[in-house]
Amino acid sequence: MKKSDFESLRRGLAQARAHIAGEAPARVTLHHPVDVRAIRDRLDMTREQFALTFGLEARTIEQWEQGRRHPDRSTETYLRLINQYADTLAKLVADLEPINDNPDPAPMKEPALVG
Repeated sequence: MKKSDFESLRRGLAQARAHIAGEAPARVTLHHPVDVRAIRDRLDMTREQFALTFGLEARTIEQWEQGRRHPDRSTETYLRLINQYADTLAKLVADLEPINDNPDPAPMKEPALVG
């Protein structure tokens, strides 16, 4: 276990003790998981349509919906934005420059002849 892991556990335990004692922490952030399927259903999209429209992977969406994986915090924020501003984000994503995942390799140079 890393020292940072131990410190995180120690802080969490201290917060739990404070909560049990009725002490209000200075700041509390409640984390509510995003219901990806509910967003997608509300938009009346298949996984493939949702993925293509918002620049995501259909397989990843399937794993989120089936509880095998969970989106990270920044992706959850993006999903919340999709939920509130789907039309605007769909247009913005469509207007993005395409990403070339498989760029052509640099042309090979002719080997120098030794002789």
